[in-house]
Amino acid sequence: TQEYDCLVGDLPWVAGMRSDADIPPPVPLVVDAERVGVLRKQLSAFGPPPYLGVTWQGGREKKPGQKDAWRMLHKEISPAELAELARDWPGTVVVMQRAPKPADLELFAETLGRPWLDWSALNDSLPEVLAGLSLLDEYVGVSNTNMHLLAGIGKTARVLVPHPADWRWMVEGDESPWFPGFAVYRQT
Repeated sequence: TQEYDCLVGDLPWVAGMRSDADIPPPVPLVVDAERVGVLRKQLSAFGPPPYLGVTWQGGREKKPGQKDAWRMLHKEISPAELAELARDWPGTVVVMQRAPKPADLELFAETLGRPWLDWSALNDSLPEVLAGLSLLDEYVGVSNTNMHLLAGIGKTARVLVPHPADWRWMVEGDESPWFPGFAVYRQT
């Protein structure tokens, strides 16, 4: 036998999924109603709906000279650019960025210019992040774990896809067959 390394995100491609007909529906994830209740109170106490979740980075940052860096996915938009896009949101902005750098949070806050809710710590617990994501009315960010979780709970998002895009977002088009209903915005 021969050994191969494969990123888990590439398994559908390796398994031969090449068209919409080959793609099974997302694995449905269960959202804990009790956790939703607790977070709903926190969210409504912080600010009014509609609620917009945002993330500006996904994957692990590549470092110069890092072994196997070519295998690592890294997607990002400047926190300031994302805050600029969210500035006119009519409700509450919720940061869902996993392990954000303090400087990125500061830049986001400065550019947004108004209060925002930091739910980044929810990412440390699957039940917590699922409950938090279920309460959001809209989500905008780069491709990351939360996009997969949103699909698993039957929600959609607006995905900011870098150039070149990884296979799941395809080379062109406004949507991915692996993420039906997710609007794709491509870097030029």
